[in-house]
Amino acid sequence: MTLSTVVGTTSGRPAKGTAGTKAGGRAGRFFRRTLLLLLAAALVVSIGTVVTSLETVPPPLSTTEQARLDAGQRLLAVAGDLRHLASVEGDSNNDDGASAALLAAASMLEQQAGLFPLQTIWPSGAAAPDSDPGNGPGNGPGILDAEAPSPTPTRPASREAGAPTLDGTLQRLASTSRFLLSASLEVDPGLARLLASVGASAYNQTSLLHEAYPDTAQPIPWNSEVVDPPDECGRPDAEDQESQSSAPGGELPAEAQAVSAVVVSEYQLAFLYQTALPRITGAHREAAAENYAAHRDLMERWEELAADGCVDLPLREPAYALPEGFLDEPWRELGEAEREAALALGDLVALGDGTLQAAAASDLQRAAERIAATTGEAPLTPGLDLRASGNAVSPSDTSETAGAASPAPAGKDGPR
Repeated sequence: MTLSTVVGTTSGRPAKGTAGTKAGGRAGRFFRRTLLLLLAAALVVSIGTVVTSLETVPPPLSTTEQARLDAGQRLLAVAGDLRHLASVEGDSNNDDGASAALLAAASMLEQQAGLFPLQTIWPSGAAAPDSDPGNGPGNGPGILDAEAPSPTPTRPASREAGAPTLDGTLQRLASTSRFLLSASLEVDPGLARLLASVGASAYNQTSLLHEAYPDTAQPIPWNSEVVDPPDECGRPDAEDQESQSSAPGGELPAEAQAVSAVVVSEYQLAFLYQTALPRITGAHREAAAENYAAHRDLMERWEELAADGCVDLPLREPAYALPEGFLDEPWRELGEAEREAALALGDLVALGDGTLQAAAASDLQRAAERIAATTGEAPLTPGLDLRASGNAVSPSDTSETAGAASPAPAGKDGPR
């Protein structure tokens, strides 16, 4: 008999390397991977971690920073158009020298565009909240941080197509003025005063260029539509007065002091013009008479605004101290007095709110025109006294809160 031999395994398990072994390995790896993913998900949920994309969108600019950027861009755009127009007129055969006015206006707009850094300091000289302590009161009062990096925006096209026209450019300059003055009511105090000042100067530049080119359209000034609801001016108790006061000494809120400074500056200017009129002749006398009438009207207007705003005004003095050398050169001194009075308006733009702030911004336009007429020089920043102070540009410090100090009376007679 022949015996047959069966070759095979001695157990029921599959041999190593068979299909069953591979399938089991894959199942084990899948189970372990799933377990690790579940553990990672639980860890993310437990610690509140959110996995995001590396691509982030920068936060939108604040109203103040957007206004600062827009102001610089608009001024540079109009300045570029004015320089183009000046070059065209200078190359023409009928140039009568008026192109110099275009170049002067362009240069001034470029200087003003450079006054809009990325940071400001409040007009009182105290650093704005969360600002660099190096810019605080200990380093001197200032409204601009000269060391802050300045924006370098590309000049936007101020026209869709074709070369700029003189009339269109002046209309854009007037529109820029209105934009700056309107924006001054919506931004932080430090920038509000600068916007209103440059806006008033831009309107003055538009008016001067319109006089040089009378065929262009009359520029439209900015007029605010801000109207505060009427208040009942009851006498607040001592606790309310203390809580409302923000001025040194706790006497009056800063806005009330600024309004008082504006009214007193109008009292003083009216007195100075009244004193100067008999000592001025010719065209200067005619202009002085117009300014005197204007300040008389402004006195009454600001008295009414102060009454509507429940602001108690100081009594009007019968006479005010004359500046040194006033009787020798009354016309020149009147120009300096106009500059000083505009500072009070600039302070009120920074410290005020509502109707009072808007009225001060609006009046800066006419103040700029009077300064230009009496000094013979268009003001760069009416209502804001820029002067070098180390590495900063500082406003006037004639008063701690109101900019223009209340004039001292000349006599000892009682108020009328």
